[in-house]
Amino acid sequence: MLKPFCNALLSLALFAAQGAALPRLPEAKPAGPTELHVVAVNEVDRKAANPTASVKVDRPGVEVTLVLSGYNPVTWDVTATPKTIIKKVILAGYHGQAANVPNGTEVVKYFHEGRDEKPYLYLHYKLDSPRFRPSVQAIHELTGQEIRSFQGVYSFKPAFPFLVDAIQDEPRLSSVYPTLSRAAEIPKVKFQAVHLVATGGHETAGSLGDFTQDGPVRATFKPLPGRLVRLVFDPKGKKHYGMTAHDIHEADLEKRTSVKLTPTPGTVNIGSLRAMAFDTKRERLLVVANRTICEYVPATGKWGAVAELPRLTELTGLAYHPKDDMLYGLGQEFAGSDDGGRPVLYQMSAQGAILKSTRMPAPMFPGVIGRIGFENRAQLISAGDHLAVLIGGAPSRDENGRPGKAESFLFLIDPATEKVTLAWKQ
Repeated sequence: MLKPFCNALLSLALFAAQGAALPRLPEAKPAGPTELHVVAVNEVDRKAANPTASVKVDRPGVEVTLVLSGYNPVTWDVTATPKTIIKKVILAGYHGQAANVPNGTEVVKYFHEGRDEKPYLYLHYKLDSPRFRPSVQAIHELTGQEIRSFQGVYSFKPAFPFLVDAIQDEPRLSSVYPTLSRAAEIPKVKFQAVHLVATGGHETAGSLGDFTQDGPVRATFKPLPGRLVRLVFDPKGKKHYGMTAHDIHEADLEKRTSVKLTPTPGTVNIGSLRAMAFDTKRERLLVVANRTICEYVPATGKWGAVAELPRLTELTGLAYHPKDDMLYGLGQEFAGSDDGGRPVLYQMSAQGAILKSTRMPAPMFPGVIGRIGFENRAQLISAGDHLAVLIGGAPSRDENGRPGKAESFLFLIDPATEKVTLAWKQ
């Protein structure tokens, strides 16, 4: 369902570049007498003396609210066909925006620049941006309406005005995206993991307990000692090992105490901790510190480096999967690009060599595991035949100047087919 619309966006850019007419958007059954549509650009053609973007609305019999967003300054020239009512135009974006609108249309300023730190909206021009989903939620909170169509380009060409004349069947425009997978598609699992909850700011508190495909089994959870946000178990040594943002600990859950483990000087540097796992076959604790996979062998007390990850490969989750004797890492594409933030699953040998990397499809979405680097949000856990991606805790601020919305997700991945299901969310 996503592919046709993505192709439509690509076609839009190609048609503009080739000077052909823009294609019509996919048609769907109207939702009712009022609709909200969104148009976003990064900039207007730099050769234009007056940066103006034209938007024509052709929705007869419908009251339309338009959200118009630009990163650079834009004057929006808004027109309507007969019997189309443009009730409101919301000017979003970063730098100042202005609009020429039909008589009787309300104009609301909601851009960032020059508004004395008042609340604002900023829409990225790409659906695949990690910035997009928080803005969809912010629009819904502001208007109480769902987005019925979205058009976005990097650089608007005055010769090719926007035409809003249909609604789109696009799941990513929903304020509740992603929705749970169908019950019949969700595998049954049971595993132990740390449940993280936001406690204010970027702080989180963790507790250990059981999870199933239906989420946490509340009665089983016990608070973790100190500031631990990850925990793994050595079944032979019957010990738990935990991680804070900066240190590795051996944890006693009954006494709710922990002892810091410090590598011998000159062996490994475990600063900038990212993730941890326990390799039960080789009886070793694995730790991702920055882009190095390190090991600690409890039987000998020795630390060492296993592998260096390639440049721009950042892991926020690590799991040893006994079924295929493989390591799996969870990371994301480099967030410095416009398309950054898409989750990536790495299949690795026991020696830490990356054998395969796969961009995770929907229902996982760009930005779901947080920023590149340690954000305490995403865990990767071996759960029988599947890998569990458990996400929770305090997210970073979104692109609209607000604290990120605290959410929790449980995704299940079949390593053999790379199919992803969303089993639980909160």
